[in-house]
Amino acid sequence: MKYVKVIIILFFSFFQCYSFSSIKSHKQDKVIHIGMTMFLKELDPVKAWSHQHYLLFACVYDTLVRLEENGSLKGRLAERWTVSKDLTTYTFYINKQALFHNGDTVTTEDVAWSLSRHLWFNSESNTLSYLQNVLKNSENIKYGEIIPSIEVVDSHTIKFHLKAPYPPFVGILSSDLFVIYQKKNFDPKKPMGSGPFSAYYDTKDEKWIMKKNKNYFLEKIISNEIHFYNLKNTKDGYDDFNNEKLDVLLGFPPEHKLAVSFNDNFNMEKISSARFAHLFFNHNKKIFHNKMFREELAYIVQQPFADENFHSHIFKYNPHFFPKGIMPKNYYNRKPIPYVSHEEFKKKWKYPKKFVILINKESLAPHMMRSFEKAFATVGIRVEWRIVYNSMIEELAKKEFDLVLATYSSNFPDPESYLDPLRQESKFSFGNIPSQNLFQKLETIRYTPNQKERLHKIGKIFQEFEEEYYFIPLFHMHYPYILYKNDIHVPEANYYYESEMWKLHWKEEAKN
Repeated sequence: MKYVKVIIILFFSFFQCYSFSSIKSHKQDKVIHIGMTMFLKELDPVKAWSHQHYLLFACVYDTLVRLEENGSLKGRLAERWTVSKDLTTYTFYINKQALFHNGDTVTTEDVAWSLSRHLWFNSESNTLSYLQNVLKNSENIKYGEIIPSIEVVDSHTIKFHLKAPYPPFVGILSSDLFVIYQKKNFDPKKPMGSGPFSAYYDTKDEKWIMKKNKNYFLEKIISNEIHFYNLKNTKDGYDDFNNEKLDVLLGFPPEHKLAVSFNDNFNMEKISSARFAHLFFNHNKKIFHNKMFREELAYIVQQPFADENFHSHIFKYNPHFFPKGIMPKNYYNRKPIPYVSHEEFKKKWKYPKKFVILINKESLAPHMMRSFEKAFATVGIRVEWRIVYNSMIEELAKKEFDLVLATYSSNFPDPESYLDPLRQESKFSFGNIPSQNLFQKLETIRYTPNQKERLHKIGKIFQEFEEEYYFIPLFHMHYPYILYKNDIHVPEANYYYESEMWKLHWKEEAKN
């Protein structure tokens, strides 16, 4: 198999020999063993950055509200909520049956403290802007303080005072980043939540052991335990799945799975997540300061995928910033991309004959990487892939690349949940895009009270922004994939904004 030169950034580690047991004993004990590639040894929502981290949070913690599979919002810790006539004050009423794993009652003080942590000075939260942009007096919050616009009325009643009407506010609170934990017992190494499972970290086997919360009042829990393992090697992960040491795999390169030889006792389930995969120019490079060059190169890269109306079990061609379903249909109505003569392009522009493209190990399979190589090769550009095996955030900060092929999924069902990669100050900034003008325009319409009108205005702003070709829009991506044993029940796998691993169970268990 031929490749262009690949620079690999690899964080070497040895895969541990875990004390696994057989699938037969897994079933008998009602235990599920899950291997994952983006692991956390501390369950602190403020420090999370991967979708897989949210899966862990959903097992241990709960949110005030939950986004249902049909897109509606349902109370979790909050049994109900009301909105003031001017649409700027939201009052939530905490269910008095909600208990932490130690038996203590969940109070509004815990709620206020958990959410305020994201906005404390020097917070590491990647999502602080979601609350800071909306809540009154939410800037310069000192360590340990409660945001002034979060009003604790009594132990089970809490109010949020917004700067102005903001339709997606309740949706924000459904994100597993904004889970609630106990203030007096906060320890990310020994998390104290109110979710369906309690948890402790096994340092020997590098895994989280989740145990069924017998006092959970919201839904029936079927599995007794779920064990999450830190997998550092793709091959060993597949081997342990084949050898029945693992029951579920998360986070491995999805396109690779079809090429791996497994026994017959497995299924693959994709999550219809609203995730994009686009190619972003590094705007620290002078060559990308020319709009016409960016635009013509974008057409050349998009052309093969547009001609084939590219669609696979993971990727679907989508030449728009937002994935399908996030915006109104008219946002996705665009003219076909024009043809650009490769020979004329080469005569017209002076540019490097090699581009370094930063890419996460989970993003593309070899055959798709070759498709990109062929597209760039039509204008004499050789692709040098820089593959990231751990944190993309660290590599983005170095800015040692020409383009980055990046994926991103929403944290709540609204276009504003996709904006962090466009913010220059964000850890997830893909390419240092000059986006100041974009955010100034968005600020003028952020508080439009009518959601339909608000989305229409956002769509118009982005249609103009995308014509600047600061990036090459490419795919709507269905990811992550769940690889699991046939005997495991995966409920409602079409999770648009979240995944609930705690609902997995052996099929026989539901009958007992």
